[in-house]
Amino acid sequence: LPVMCWFHGGDFIYGTGSALIYDGRILANKTNTVVVTTNYRLGAFGYLVTGEGEDDARGNYGTLDQIETLKWVQQNIEDFGGDKDKVTVFGQSAGSESIAVLLTSARAADLFHQGIMLSVPFSIPLKTQSEAIRYGNDFTKFANCSTGDMKCLRSKPADEILHAQKKVSKSIVDPVRLLELFMQWGPSVDGDILPRQVVESFKKGQFQRKPFIIGTVREDALYYIYSAFDKP
Repeated sequence: LPVMCWFHGGDFIYGTGSALIYDGRILANKTNTVVVTTNYRLGAFGYLVTGEGEDDARGNYGTLDQIETLKWVQQNIEDFGGDKDKVTVFGQSAGSESIAVLLTSARAADLFHQGIMLSVPFSIPLKTQSEAIRYGNDFTKFANCSTGDMKCLRSKPADEILHAQKKVSKSIVDPVRLLELFMQWGPSVDGDILPRQVVESFKKGQFQRKPFIIGTVREDALYYIYSAFDKP
């Protein structure tokens, strides 16, 4: 059977592939496919960049998780009745941005065959390596660690990392690019996993020549609007 691999949205800081709204059984039964949902590291855990040295956090770990998911599919999906040569990746919001990144990353070239991008935020530029490092340095200060002190960061419990992540959310690397406020964490242009800005790659035709669909999700912002109000 054809395989559909779902990457959830959530601004690269929220969400999970096991959320009830992503229950793959409905889609599998309606389309006669094998549906895979997965998780990937989010926020600082998935995209923190502190430098370019061996001991630094170098970012794009969430993207690497997604690539590992696709490797797993290639190696194991036949045991579940799936066809490893008919893999469609699809996602919404941050998940669709992930699809765009995978379409421009050589590391994922042989791991899927077509894509569906739903409400892909192409208008929000991804951080360059230097911008990601500056943002990472701000995060490190909010975590009460010295710049570049990975030993200190690694010693922090998860709740302190999340607290620092929330504090740094008011920072913006480039005040001219206010859209950054809508996607502060996420893939960064490191010249390796992501060679250049996704939009630039698509403009220049430097992406994998695979069939893909771009569309929108109805009421995509409803979750964020709901979460902005106090609950009774």
